[in-house]
Amino acid sequence: MRRLGIYLLILILLVAFYYLHEERRGKERRQEAQKLFTFDPKAVDKLLLENSYGKFEFVRRGEKWWINRPIKDFADSYKIGQIIDNFASTEIRKKICPLPSDLGPYGLKEPRFKVSIFSKKGAYLLSLGEDTPNHAHIYSMTKESKAIYLLPIHLKYLLNKDISEFRDKAILDFDPQRVKRISLGLPKEKVVLVKEKSWQILTPFKEAADQDEVEDFLYHIRDGRALKFTKTHFRPKVNIEIWLDEEKEPLWLKIGRGEKVYVKSSYHPDEMVVDDTFLKELPKSAMIFKRRYIFNFDKESVSKIEIKFGNKKLFCKKEKKWKITPTKLAKDYEIEFFLSDLKNLKYLPENIKRPKGLSSPLAGIKLWDKNGKKILEAKCFKGNNICWIETNNKFYPIKSDFFESFPERLKEVKGGKGND
Repeated sequence: MRRLGIYLLILILLVAFYYLHEERRGKERRQEAQKLFTFDPKAVDKLLLENSYGKFEFVRRGEKWWINRPIKDFADSYKIGQIIDNFASTEIRKKICPLPSDLGPYGLKEPRFKVSIFSKKGAYLLSLGEDTPNHAHIYSMTKESKAIYLLPIHLKYLLNKDISEFRDKAILDFDPQRVKRISLGLPKEKVVLVKEKSWQILTPFKEAADQDEVEDFLYHIRDGRALKFTKTHFRPKVNIEIWLDEEKEPLWLKIGRGEKVYVKSSYHPDEMVVDDTFLKELPKSAMIFKRRYIFNFDKESVSKIEIKFGNKKLFCKKEKKWKITPTKLAKDYEIEFFLSDLKNLKYLPENIKRPKGLSSPLAGIKLWDKNGKKILEAKCFKGNNICWIETNNKFYPIKSDFFESFPERLKEVKGGKGND
């Protein structure tokens, strides 16, 4: 009897599994039956499109899409992918059948849009006409169709774009991590950097480069976007060459200013207009790539801190957390953030002369290690546009936002805020 019960339980489980499986398959079949097309978007290698702006041809090149007509240039792969993904997943909302003898009222006698999608397994052709009276759907018809299908209206907005909207807006397309060499021609000097184990400055002086600054520059170029494409002539103000492989031709970029900021690159056949900030945020000299950290200390070795700000002073001693005196002047996390900002503080790359007659410092900083040895002492002076740090009898110009790093309550100074 016990064995019979086990067999019966197994049978029940098998029957239940079968019905669940069939229900799932039935649901999938019903969903597929409602789809306009069934194809794998990843297998699509060509797309033809006709809309109110003209006729377009797009072909896949590896992971990217290319425009073959009406111009030859890289396409916005995201927008092409949107079209293909939408037609792969679009469901028919309603059918009109049999097929009416007069297609004019539906806009299908002379369709407003035509889409042809080609994959390795076949071609999928679709014509789209007018909106439905409530503007919620658009009438459509396949090549083999014996009915009119109502599809979601958003398909029209995906399709009805001019060629400029389908172009890739990237100024240059590359992986910053693969770059081996950079040549940056600025108005007053040429900068050459090469990546060995780490980035090095070769010209106009030889020195280890700041890795973060080099990467920021490369990502600034890679993330730059064209506002529009144009045909113009301009005098380059900045010339950039980027090598991914020193045995091959470099990618190049020329930047100049006329009425607007113009760019020409090896990535596009036409000139581009870019935002003014693209030029403004480029390095002005080789000094931007120089390692400009003012302090060199191990944050974990710091065990005692003294910070003065205006007429207030606090002391911090490292235990499990920072023991702060007076406790009301700072929080433990503020001291951690302050040390991180201090360690990462850089002097400005511009050659700025120290003003004469600096008045008393607004702030002072002292650090000691676990052995009681003083490892840092600095005075901070506040100016109008820039500020100054004095350490080891040297003055360094810094951004004024460094004072934002100090604990908030410590900065609540009574009786003035130092020199301005």
